[in-house]
Amino acid sequence: MRSKFKKKNCIYCGKPTTSKDHAPPKCFFPKPVPKNLITVPACFDCNESFSADENYTRTILASAKISDQPGSPAEKIWNQKVQRSLQKNSKVLKEISKSFRFVDIYHGPIYLGRRPAFPCDRGRIDRIIDKIIKGLFYFENKKPLSNEFAVKILWSPYEDNKIPHKIINVIITSNIKQIGEGVFKYRSIYVKEDLNWSIWVLNFYNSYLTFIGITGKERNNNIVKI
Repeated sequence: MRSKFKKKNCIYCGKPTTSKDHAPPKCFFPKPVPKNLITVPACFDCNESFSADENYTRTILASAKISDQPGSPAEKIWNQKVQRSLQKNSKVLKEISKSFRFVDIYHGPIYLGRRPAFPCDRGRIDRIIDKIIKGLFYFENKKPLSNEFAVKILWSPYEDNKIPHKIINVIITSNIKQIGEGVFKYRSIYVKEDLNWSIWVLNFYNSYLTFIGITGKERNNNIVKI
């Protein structure tokens, strides 16, 4: 473990650091991996507990773009890692093959055409998006997200009709940060009075699927709106 995390606590559970974690997961990147991967302090138990869901999430995200142009990052990660992972886990492969179909895809009001699709376990994917946002928050602020705050995850800025259009405009015009060309890019927007209030936009493999993360205080199992 690197010395910079020697006296830190795990950003996910608060226990003493015994490992490090990548945000986003290292397994999302094809070889050669970029040199600017983000690492955060973590404990061994939390790190290990994410592993299966990271691989599952990578499979779902990469599958959305494997029909892209030859040599794309999604195709590379599929050929380098996903195929091998599916061969080891035939149950997941059978589930995907059985439920595979074509559906109409929309991004808000915009029709994107018909794309291949299959049902996925949103809970597992949201868990990884949640931990990526917490990792990025730590990286940008040098401290964990407050325990009083949680992350609400949307799979499109239009999923929650209560988000004001002016907030959506701020999201889509904010600066883009990138890790690995064509693999991962994100935006982060903070409330100046308290940086724990924030909005995150995550995109993988240049997919049409964009994740929105809103950090806010928990109240009766819901997130208080910004």
